[in-house]
Amino acid sequence: MIDKIKIFIEGSMEVWLLKLMPVLEKNGKTFKIVKDKTGEVLSYTILDGLNMRIVITHRGVTIENSLHKAYNKLNGVEGNHNYFGYKELYRIISYLSVKYQFNPKDAIIKKIEIGVNVEVTDSTMSYINKLYSLGYTKPCDLMRNKNIVYGKKIFLSQYSIKLYNKTHQHYQSYREKLNKQIIRFELEYSKMASLKNSVITMSDLLDVDKYIALSDLLALKFSGLQFQDKYDLDLLTSKQLEQYYAGRDFKFWRELSKRNKSTLATRKRRYKLLIKVIQNSQENKESLILELRNKTRKAIYELV
Repeated sequence: MIDKIKIFIEGSMEVWLLKLMPVLEKNGKTFKIVKDKTGEVLSYTILDGLNMRIVITHRGVTIENSLHKAYNKLNGVEGNHNYFGYKELYRIISYLSVKYQFNPKDAIIKKIEIGVNVEVTDSTMSYINKLYSLGYTKPCDLMRNKNIVYGKKIFLSQYSIKLYNKTHQHYQSYREKLNKQIIRFELEYSKMASLKNSVITMSDLLDVDKYIALSDLLALKFSGLQFQDKYDLDLLTSKQLEQYYAGRDFKFWRELSKRNKSTLATRKRRYKLLIKVIQNSQENKESLILELRNKTRKAIYELV
């Protein structure tokens, strides 16, 4: 579940260099040194064997990249397309903290990404293409690899939400074809203010209750995504049709949220009820989105 992370541990440059140079400067690898105009050293940077980026400054050390990929690489696997739960997280944090001689309680989290891989039965983009918005008001941007759209992303002030074709992305990164259709759902926090009651340091990730709270957050954010299925609307009244088409327009919800919060809540509740009525009236009630919601919920709670 925990993927990319950026942690900072305080300490003098001299102490960290004494600790890490013997561990990292091996097999021809050396620190890249950055100096200012006067020649004073500002930082030492290196990429370790697990692709963790390590930067030493006068304030301390920063370690950044994917814990999931680091764990896999340690075990001879590339990428982050497979299962990565609490036990795997515990092992990679233990490994890094011992190797780089820091206490997880001292490692302040500056950025974090949490996500889950979901195996689906149909082609991945048949699900992703139906994603429309978050909470009716936040539209999606397309995620592209050159000219190929492989996912959708929603930007918010402190974090972003991604839903993308992991099968495609893995092949583009590693030229390895997966024999499964995998969708990845991620929350990428560039600012930690909204998570300050849940996680502050790396040791918080090993607290089972806090880890479960993060999995609950992942499930909650996924439940807020709005998808659009193609429905047979012949049974709807003219008033219901008007309500349905208004609800498909994120600008309608955004304007409503500016004018009247109480009306917004009522309209959302009525719109959800209308969608349930429409879904129940369809001849084929087996929705791709219902499948995705059920499988995502199951995959998230299997991470604990």
